[in-house]
Amino acid sequence: MVRRADGRRVRGATVSLPAGQGHVTSDADARGRATLRWQAPRYIADDPSTEDVVVTASRAGLPDASSALPIRIARHEFYAGLSVDGGGFAPGLPARVFARVVRASGLPAAATKVHIESPLFGSHQGRTDSHGVIAFDARAELRVGHEASDLCGGVTLTAATIVVGEGQSSRRLERCLPVDPDATVRLRPASLVVRPGVGLGVELWVANAAARHPVELMLLRRRGDRLEPLLRQLLPANSGRGTRTRRATLT
Repeated sequence: MVRRADGRRVRGATVSLPAGQGHVTSDADARGRATLRWQAPRYIADDPSTEDVVVTASRAGLPDASSALPIRIARHEFYAGLSVDGGGFAPGLPARVFARVVRASGLPAAATKVHIESPLFGSHQGRTDSHGVIAFDARAELRVGHEASDLCGGVTLTAATIVVGEGQSSRRLERCLPVDPDATVRLRPASLVVRPGVGLGVELWVANAAARHPVELMLLRRRGDRLEPLLRQLLPANSGRGTRTRRATLT
């Protein structure tokens, strides 16, 4: 749409794109509208990416005008990211794998089918929520010889295959997720918000190797470049062996 500064439409203006970017010129109709065909580049450094396309309008007797139009370029319908709570898997202990899925537009892909599979924690599937996020409860189990079938090595990294969407628009992605083979404790807070005067509930899993040792819980606050302890609690050792689920409240 080509208009004057006072809002009146400009008929017959020549509207153009930079050379080499498709149908480069067109004349505005009686309503001041023009249609141009823009050709997307064959190669993009980032996927998806945004490119500013400059459109120029000119007509004899009037000053030229130009405007930059941002155009989003994407090769796929879906894009997904994976993360593990606590930064990685602790072998034999529960973990939660999060997948966040967006569409090429950048908007959340709500109610989208997601299937994830790994030689370390098996196969899981479900659908994303309204924010494009889904969480899978998984447990990484180290088995003798599993490294041979794990494309990421299987010791400090494990391979995960994620399939997003259904039918022809689905996309298959390969990722490597971190594993800490020496980890013996997994901690998960009941809430991510700490309120004054209210205890912070936590859920704790201790591996068999550390079952007979006490566990110290500590809540830290960052002040500048230092961490200061706010709350501290010592949990006694478990009786018996095996992975146990324990609950505590830091007050």
